[in-house]
Amino acid sequence: MQKIADHLDRHVTAGVADKEMKAAKIDPAAQNSLNGEGLEVESAQIETESEGPTFRSRMVEYVQWLSATLVALATLSLLGVFVFVARVTSVFSGGRKSANRRRRK
Repeated sequence: MQKIADHLDRHVTAGVADKEMKAAKIDPAAQNSLNGEGLEVESAQIETESEGPTFRSRMVEYVQWLSATLVALATLSLLGVFVFVARVTSVFSGGRKSANRRRRK
């Protein structure tokens, strides 16, 4: 029984030693970020992004402007089609009325 317990302890400690060796192989930059030294870099990146408009924000503004322009053009086009149809209808219906009036007199 004692031999089995010693054997299991050796395997457990060997596994821990392997993990410690793997952790030691981690590059120093990753270890520094794990220790909290990488937080300075992240805050510096956030500060530079907030200084001016980013490409994404400029593209969002452009797409909003473009969609508003297209909506305005579509509205004006529909209004133009409506006016055109109304005039054509009035011309044809007005011509018939005037012809009917002439006959009655």
